[in-house]
Amino acid sequence: YVYLSCWGKCYDTKCPLTTTPLSGSTCSNILKRKTYSLSDNKQLVLVKRHMDTFKVNNIFTCGNENCVPYSKVCNLIDDCGDGTDEVNCTNHFVCNTDTNSRVSISYIPISSVCDGQFDCLDLSDESSCCHRQLINGVSLKSSSWLIGTLSIVFNGIILVRNTYRMKSVKTSSALSDKVLITLISVGDFLVGLYLFFLASIDVYFGNSFCLKEFEWLVSSHCSALGVVSTVGSQISLFSMTILSITRFYRISRRLSIPGPVKKKSCVMVAFIVSFIVGVSIMLSVIPLMPSFEETFNNALYLP
Repeated sequence: YVYLSCWGKCYDTKCPLTTTPLSGSTCSNILKRKTYSLSDNKQLVLVKRHMDTFKVNNIFTCGNENCVPYSKVCNLIDDCGDGTDEVNCTNHFVCNTDTNSRVSISYIPISSVCDGQFDCLDLSDESSCCHRQLINGVSLKSSSWLIGTLSIVFNGIILVRNTYRMKSVKTSSALSDKVLITLISVGDFLVGLYLFFLASIDVYFGNSFCLKEFEWLVSSHCSALGVVSTVGSQISLFSMTILSITRFYRISRRLSIPGPVKKKSCVMVAFIVSFIVGVSIMLSVIPLMPSFEETFNNALYLP
């Protein structure tokens, strides 16, 4: 890169070599014995002896008076110690990472910028070109707001009405149906909450979601929202399944007369409710347990 750019063979690049005043302490990190010579352009340059030959102008002088060979200039590594061997290079992108209140600088190839993969720990290599949001597309955003709001409002109304009318139920079959329908409303209400909060968080992040994507995915808020969504969908699924089974059972016994609400039927309904809610919560929480992390969670690879 150094030779091609300084010879003008690379398009849209500049020579990274600069003229640095020399002193007696220059290049003391690699040259204990050195000779200064006056070159054709009347500037002091270093002459390095190697295997009975002299190599001239193959040493880059750093800003801190250290020296490195040309092969270590613009190689994506701070060889000088002060970063001056990488300052004037156009073949890399600078990543700034805050670690324990200290800013550490690292370099990645310019070809790794905007390639769809995060190479910098601060994600800055994709921040200027990533337009991905938490919810992409106007239709999905609108649907999330609409379905979430309507689900919260109408299922909330159903929950209040069914709870109020639960005391007037006369038969055990009507009690079980009413409770299961109420559970379905609970599940749909939770899914509505999930959509509503997801749309709200999408508005909060906006176009900065790319920079905060990993932070969001590993946050407790994301985990809690996932639990709400899973619990709601599982409650609705189990309730509809059990409701369909009980109704099919009653249809197959058309001659039977539903009995009145008794303590036994109340205990059975309470058991079904506990089973549905308990299994739904268990299925939602298990993926968050450390022992199942490798099974359910996506891993993050940091080079």
